Amino acid sequence: LKGEVRRFDIQRPGRESDTHLLAAGGQGGIVSCLDLNPVVPVYAAGCYNRSTGLYSRDSGQLLCLLTGQRGGVTQVTFSRDGTRLYTGARRDGEIVCWDLREPGKVLFTLQREVSTNQRVQFSLSPCGGLLVSANTDGSGRLWDVLARPDPDSGVLPLATAWLLHGDAVTGLPGGRGRGEGCSPPAPDRGTSPAGREGRARTVRRSGGRRWRSMG
Repeated sequence: LKGEVRRFDIQRPGRESDTHLLAAGGQGGIVSCLDLNPVVPVYAAGCYNRSTGLYSRDSGQLLCLLTGQRGGVTQVTFSRDGTRLYTGARRDGEIVCWDLREPGKVLFTLQREVSTNQRVQFSLSPCGGLLVSANTDGSGRLWDVLARPDPDSGVLPLATAWLLHGDAVTGLPGGRGRGEGCSPPAPDRGTSPAGREGRARTVRRSGGRRWRSMG
């Protein structure tokens, strides 16, 4: 929908819904993705105008507007404890991790390859300690999001990566949780290729820039 979000009570039959208008807060474009905070009554809305809004789940009131991505936002994902928000965009090589304890503050960024308008997805592991992302260069990349970022660039170092396909990979699973630990996804299955499958090998790459935000 353009500039609005509709809220449905799935425990009640019918088509009734509440409409939250987002244009007044700066999100008049197409709302491309949503996620609900698992801890507090807040939701995030990503928009093709390159912004992400945080809203009250009940009233629809804008709480914070996050900007700074190069392309239209295609995914917003809260951490399991609700204190972080990860955002990614099309034609944008960074995933941004926002600190919701200080809205507008960027904890770190993660470098990936997204050179098209496709929705290139990332996933968190069930334990919340790992993040894996698809890439348009045919690879999957994995980060330990509990590790320390580079103090100068704010970029989180890449843990490992796999070259999976000769064409773009658009989705990867978040792996399986093992007690308090995590296991990364297997590099030879569970991918969503945009083309033919290639031979898996390990690649490592990092780099980045800083982001800005508006509250």
